[in-house]
Amino acid sequence: MAGRLEESKGSVTGLLALTLSGLKRLRQLRHQTQPLYEKSLAALDRLAVAFLESEDQRINVALERTEQHLAHLYERLALRHQEGERP
Repeated sequence: MAGRLEESKGSVTGLLALTLSGLKRLRQLRHQTQPLYEKSLAALDRLAVAFLESEDQRINVALERTEQHLAHLYERLALRHQEGERP
């Protein structure tokens, strides 16, 4: 019985040592990857801004076309009205 108790203490001590070693390694990896993480966030921000700017341009062109189309339709409606036609 005493042998088993000593054996389990050794297992717990070994597991604790492995856990502490793993935690140390995780901290090292986090420290190494932090600059890469920050660079990737900055790159993502730049891409998002570029995308939004291009979408803004696309939407403005579509809006201008829509306004032109509406003006044309109103012009046709006014001409029909002057000529006495029903729309």
